[in-house]
Amino acid sequence: MESDRRQAGQKDRKGAANIAKEGLYSIGKANKICNVSPRTLRYYEEVGLLNPDRIDERSGYRYYSAESMYQVQVIRYLSDESFSLEEIGQILHEEDLVRLREIFSEKIASTRRTIDYYHRREESLKAWYEFFVEGEWILRHGGLSPAARYIPRERYRCYRCRYDSTEKSTAYIEAN
Repeated sequence: MESDRRQAGQKDRKGAANIAKEGLYSIGKANKICNVSPRTLRYYEEVGLLNPDRIDERSGYRYYSAESMYQVQVIRYLSDESFSLEEIGQILHEEDLVRLREIFSEKIASTRRTIDYYHRREESLKAWYEFFVEGEWILRHGGLSPAARYIPRERYRCYRCRYDSTEKSTAYIEAN
Protein backbone atom coordinates (compact mmCIF):
# COMPACT_ATOMS: atom_id res chain seq x y z
CA MET A 1 0.00 0.00 0.00
CA GLU A 2 2.78 2.40 0.95
CA SER A 3 4.69 1.61 -2.25
CA ASP A 4 1.55 2.29 -4.34
CA ARG A 5 1.26 5.75 -2.78
CA ARG A 6 4.93 6.41 -3.37
CA GLN A 7 4.63 5.40 -7.03
CA ALA A 8 1.51 7.57 -7.48
CA GLY A 9 3.34 10.52 -5.90
CA GLN A 10 6.30 10.00 -8.22
CA LYS A 11 3.96 9.88 -11.24
CA ASP A 12 2.27 13.12 -10.09
CA ARG A 13 5.65 14.85 -9.75
CA LYS A 14 6.74 13.59 -13.16
CA GLY A 15 3.43 14.74 -14.66
CA ALA A 16 3.83 18.17 -13.08
CA ALA A 17 7.40 18.37 -14.37
CA ASN A 18 6.23 17.50 -17.89
CA ILE A 19 3.48 20.12 -17.71
CA ALA A 20 5.99 22.74 -16.56
CA LYS A 21 8.31 21.78 -19.45
CA GLU A 22 5.39 22.22 -21.86
CA GLY A 23 4.85 25.75 -20.52
CA LEU A 24 1.39 24.98 -19.16
CA TYR A 25 -0.19 26.44 -16.07
CA SER A 26 -2.75 24.82 -13.80
CA ILE A 27 -6.18 26.42 -13.64
CA GLY A 28 -5.23 27.82 -10.20
CA LYS A 29 -2.12 29.55 -11.53
CA ALA A 30 -3.92 30.68 -14.68
CA ASN A 31 -6.69 32.28 -12.65
CA LYS A 32 -4.14 34.20 -10.56
CA ILE A 33 -2.20 35.36 -13.61
CA CYS A 34 -5.35 36.38 -15.52
CA ASN A 35 -7.24 37.61 -12.47
CA VAL A 36 -10.33 35.52 -13.27
CA SER A 37 -11.87 32.75 -11.22
CA PRO A 38 -11.50 29.08 -12.11
CA ARG A 39 -15.29 29.08 -12.46
CA THR A 40 -15.01 31.77 -15.16
CA LEU A 41 -12.36 29.76 -17.01
CA ARG A 42 -14.63 26.71 -16.92
CA TYR A 43 -17.55 28.84 -18.12
CA TYR A 44 -15.49 30.15 -21.04
CA GLU A 45 -14.81 26.52 -21.90
CA GLU A 46 -18.50 25.63 -21.58
CA VAL A 47 -19.60 28.38 -24.00
CA GLY A 48 -16.80 27.65 -26.46
CA LEU A 49 -14.64 30.74 -25.97
CA LEU A 50 -11.57 29.04 -24.50
CA ASN A 51 -10.43 25.44 -24.31
CA PRO A 52 -7.73 24.25 -21.94
CA ASP A 53 -4.57 23.22 -23.73
CA ARG A 54 -4.54 20.03 -21.77
CA ILE A 55 -6.85 18.14 -19.43
CA ASP A 56 -5.27 15.48 -17.25
CA GLU A 57 -7.15 12.27 -17.94
CA ARG A 58 -6.75 10.97 -14.43
CA SER A 59 -7.40 14.05 -12.33
CA GLY A 60 -9.46 16.15 -14.74
CA TYR A 61 -7.20 19.15 -14.02
CA ARG A 62 -7.13 21.78 -16.71
CA TYR A 63 -3.91 23.36 -17.94
CA TYR A 64 -3.48 26.53 -19.96
CA SER A 65 -0.65 27.90 -22.09
CA ALA A 66 0.55 31.49 -22.12
CA GLU A 67 -1.28 31.93 -25.44
CA SER A 68 -4.55 30.75 -23.86
CA MET A 69 -4.07 33.18 -20.99
CA TYR A 70 -3.54 35.95 -23.54
CA GLN A 71 -6.86 34.93 -25.09
CA VAL A 72 -8.48 35.28 -21.64
CA GLN A 73 -7.26 38.89 -21.57
CA VAL A 74 -8.75 39.50 -25.03
CA ILE A 75 -12.07 38.02 -23.86
CA ARG A 76 -12.04 40.28 -20.78
CA TYR A 77 -11.21 43.36 -22.89
CA LEU A 78 -14.02 42.65 -25.35
CA SER A 79 -16.39 42.00 -22.47
CA ASP A 80 -15.41 45.35 -20.91
CA GLU A 81 -16.20 46.95 -24.28
CA SER A 82 -19.77 45.57 -23.99
CA PHE A 83 -19.47 42.79 -26.53
CA SER A 84 -21.76 39.86 -25.73
CA LEU A 85 -20.22 36.41 -25.28
CA GLU A 86 -21.72 35.44 -28.63
CA GLU A 87 -20.05 38.43 -30.31
CA ILE A 88 -16.77 37.64 -28.54
CA GLY A 89 -16.90 34.07 -29.86
CA GLN A 90 -17.54 35.42 -33.34
CA ILE A 91 -14.57 37.80 -33.07
CA LEU A 92 -12.22 35.13 -31.72
CA HIS A 93 -13.06 32.71 -34.52
CA GLU A 94 -13.30 35.26 -37.36
CA GLU A 95 -10.37 35.40 -39.76
CA ASP A 96 -11.82 37.85 -42.29
CA LEU A 97 -10.54 41.35 -41.46
CA VAL A 98 -13.39 42.98 -43.39
CA ARG A 99 -15.93 41.13 -41.24
CA LEU A 100 -14.03 42.07 -38.07
CA ARG A 101 -14.09 45.71 -39.16
CA GLU A 102 -17.87 45.43 -39.71
CA ILE A 103 -18.39 43.93 -36.25
CA PHE A 104 -16.46 46.77 -34.61
CA SER A 105 -18.21 49.35 -36.78
CA GLU A 106 -21.58 47.99 -35.61
CA LYS A 107 -20.41 48.20 -31.99
CA ILE A 108 -19.29 51.82 -32.51
CA ALA A 109 -22.71 52.72 -33.96
CA SER A 110 -24.47 50.94 -31.08
CA THR A 111 -22.28 52.78 -28.57
CA ARG A 112 -23.10 56.12 -30.21
CA ARG A 113 -26.83 55.37 -29.96
CA THR A 114 -26.39 54.50 -26.29
CA ILE A 115 -24.44 57.71 -25.65
CA ASP A 116 -27.12 59.75 -27.45
CA TYR A 117 -29.80 58.09 -25.34
CA TYR A 118 -27.98 58.99 -22.13
CA HIS A 119 -27.36 62.56 -23.32
CA ARG A 120 -31.10 62.97 -23.95
CA ARG A 121 -31.83 61.43 -20.57
CA GLU A 122 -29.37 63.80 -18.90
CA GLU A 123 -30.97 66.81 -20.62
CA SER A 124 -34.41 65.69 -19.48
CA LEU A 125 -33.21 65.25 -15.89
CA LYS A 126 -31.55 68.67 -15.96
CA ALA A 127 -34.77 70.23 -17.21
CA TRP A 128 -36.73 68.64 -14.39
CA TYR A 129 -34.10 69.79 -11.91
CA GLU A 130 -34.43 73.35 -13.23
CA PHE A 131 -38.20 73.02 -13.01
CA PHE A 132 -37.91 72.22 -9.29
CA VAL A 133 -35.45 75.07 -8.76
CA GLU A 134 -37.93 77.40 -10.43
CA GLY A 135 -40.72 75.97 -8.28
CA GLU A 136 -38.74 76.71 -5.12
CA TRP A 137 -38.18 80.28 -6.31
CA ILE A 138 -41.89 80.72 -6.99
CA LEU A 139 -42.82 79.44 -3.55
CA ARG A 140 -40.30 81.76 -1.90
CA HIS A 141 -41.70 84.77 -3.77
CA GLY A 142 -45.35 84.49 -2.93
CA GLY A 143 -46.66 82.20 -5.61
CA LEU A 144 -45.98 84.34 -8.66
CA SER A 145 -45.97 81.68 -11.32
CA PRO A 146 -45.35 81.70 -15.03
CA ALA A 147 -46.96 78.78 -16.85
CA ALA A 148 -44.09 76.58 -17.98
CA ARG A 149 -43.64 73.03 -19.08
CA TYR A 150 -40.53 71.24 -20.21
CA ILE A 151 -40.64 69.69 -23.69
CA PRO A 152 -37.55 67.80 -24.89
CA ARG A 153 -35.78 69.54 -27.77
CA GLU A 154 -36.28 66.64 -30.21
CA ARG A 155 -40.07 66.98 -29.88
CA TYR A 156 -40.45 70.51 -31.17
CA ARG A 157 -39.84 72.05 -34.55
CA CYS A 158 -39.86 75.79 -33.93
CA TYR A 159 -40.64 78.45 -31.39
CA ARG A 160 -42.87 81.35 -32.31
CA CYS A 161 -44.45 84.27 -30.56
CA ARG A 162 -47.95 85.40 -31.52
CA TYR A 163 -49.25 88.80 -30.63
CA ASP A 164 -52.79 90.04 -30.96
CA SER A 165 -54.59 93.00 -29.50
CA THR A 166 -57.26 91.05 -27.61
CA GLU A 167 -55.00 89.03 -25.33
CA LYS A 168 -51.55 89.18 -23.92
CA SER A 169 -48.74 87.85 -26.06
CA THR A 170 -48.52 84.07 -26.18
CA ALA A 171 -45.51 81.94 -26.92
CA TYR A 172 -46.12 78.49 -28.24
CA ILE A 173 -44.23 75.56 -29.65
CA GLU A 174 -45.30 73.61 -32.69
CA ALA A 175 -44.97 69.85 -32.31
CA ASN A 176 -43.31 67.74 -35.01
